[in-house]
Amino acid sequence: GAGIGASSRRNGSLGTIVIEEGDIEAYGGALAAGIGGSAEGDSGTIIINGGTVYAKGGHGSYYKDIKNVYGGAGIGGGANGCVDKIEINGGNVTACGGYATNAGRHPGAAIGCGGGGAKAVEGGYKYGDIAIKGGTVLAIAYQNEVYAIGIAVKPDYVLPEGSTLDGSISISDQAVVNLNGGDYF
Repeated sequence: GAGIGASSRRNGSLGTIVIEEGDIEAYGGALAAGIGGSAEGDSGTIIINGGTVYAKGGHGSYYKDIKNVYGGAGIGGGANGCVDKIEINGGNVTACGGYATNAGRHPGAAIGCGGGGAKAVEGGYKYGDIAIKGGTVLAIAYQNEVYAIGIAVKPDYVLPEGSTLDGSISISDQAVVNLNGGDYF
């Protein structure tokens, strides 16, 4: 399961996580986020108001594609999953998407979705609402292979025709955001 959050069950329930202060290190288990959800989850809220936070997604073989390895987000969803809302209001936050170095990897975003992309929902895909309103954030995506913030897909990815995409990203000028590998989408 997630280091902080959902159980290891697919579609595990997340609820609401609020971090006010302290020194937090969270490491996701197989396919799960460091802070957030498990594989295929699509609900829950994560709010970080302060503290020093380090979150790294886990990785593992995905039952629908056992030949490849999928990573969870540092903060957000597990493999092929997302959460409803991620809000960072302050603190010093470092998030790393989960990855493996084998050829068949699908790394997770640092903040957002786990490896494999946005969560499939009726009529399209969901990646949740991500708002970075304050603090200092370092978002690390493995070797620039996927977006650091948002959807864990390669930047040249095109949605299937007729699909909708549900989610948003907002970054305030009050926040300091550094992207180490990747971009945001």
